[in-house]
Amino acid sequence: MGLDTSHNAFHGAYSSFMRFRMQLLELVNGSDISEFEGYGLDATKPVSTLNDGGLEILFNHSDCDGEISPEDCKKLAESLDAYIPKMDTESELYSRSVQFRDGCLLAHSLNETLDFH
Repeated sequence: MGLDTSHNAFHGAYSSFMRFRMQLLELVNGSDISEFEGYGLDATKPVSTLNDGGLEILFNHSDCDGEISPEDCKKLAESLDAYIPKMDTESELYSRSVQFRDGCLLAHSLNETLDFH
């Protein structure tokens, strides 16, 4: 059992999805992520302080259900596009980011929500 999304954006274990988001947040933040709400035990810093509305959608999203609107899919894909060139092309982070971006772009192009289940 694990997380599946529509539009082939993500399929895998919940732990793999959390690792994907944590690695991405580390890349964006450039340091320890334990200060952010949802990523550290006593964290108080909201992810919104990163000033990246697209990635904030992903960082704050449930890891097991819900949906992302077509408009938010576009924002998220654009934000991922800014960071993908900074990733090692052989890394899991790179492949997960490209797959998630492509799923978001497909959902947006079809004017459909990206569903988590």
